[in-house]
Amino acid sequence: MKTAEFYRGISLPEEAIELLEKVKDTDEKEMKELFQNNREVFYKNILKRENPWLSFLYYYSQMACDVWEEYKKRGISEKIYWDTFSDFTIWCQNCKEETGKYGLRQYEWLFRHIDMTLFRLGRLQFEAFPSEWNLTYGEYAIKKGEDVIYVHIPQGAPLAKAECEKSFKEAFSMFGKEKAYICHSWLLGPELSEIVGENSNIGKFRSFFHVVLRDYDTREAEERIFKMVQENVSMYPETTSLQRAAKQFLMEGGHLGNGVGILKESCLNCR
Repeated sequence: MKTAEFYRGISLPEEAIELLEKVKDTDEKEMKELFQNNREVFYKNILKRENPWLSFLYYYSQMACDVWEEYKKRGISEKIYWDTFSDFTIWCQNCKEETGKYGLRQYEWLFRHIDMTLFRLGRLQFEAFPSEWNLTYGEYAIKKGEDVIYVHIPQGAPLAKAECEKSFKEAFSMFGKEKAYICHSWLLGPELSEIVGENSNIGKFRSFFHVVLRDYDTREAEERIFKMVQENVSMYPETTSLQRAAKQFLMEGGHLGNGVGILKESCLNCR
């Protein structure tokens, strides 16, 4: 696949495409080999460049074009390919909003798409990866390092229950039902139940999982809800009902963490 087709296939902004087409590259082959053989050195090489975020977008797009052939070999649909790599556009637009420049800052997240361990199947993303924790719930006993399927929630469309159920059904077709499906997200943070109703989209998504672990290692919930993290929580905007409820909760001394959930058995029969 040619990069011009890829850029337009994932609906990159025209301004970003123009910048990418001006990139003068003489070491593409060497950089691709470095990505495969020594990723940390690959990252360091790019981070030294004048515009590292654009460089990440350039090289990741080149490698995404190469991956297209592997998609075809495995019989994975063109729709899944475009849906999966549309994540580049989401993060490119976020980079523009946050830095004023087009590119990719989440390079340590987006390699999964190139490695073909993560796929977007409808509303949700699914990634084959070893569990980071020992998890137990009822008859479930997941050991750290055991192969599981992670469920991720990409930014964008509403988190409608019916769309999530369709995604799970697609995931079961691709990955099977033998491995556990787990989700680590701010959306499963226990305190969020005090902010959102059970009948909200977030509340319905939470109902898919048994939450078995919580952590407060990051302030991802605040970053996602408010698009920023403020030390003075009184400075947070109150544009949406979720922002207003979360801000009040934080102003009263609450903390928003993340939760780790195991997909309920009842969801294995999503229609």
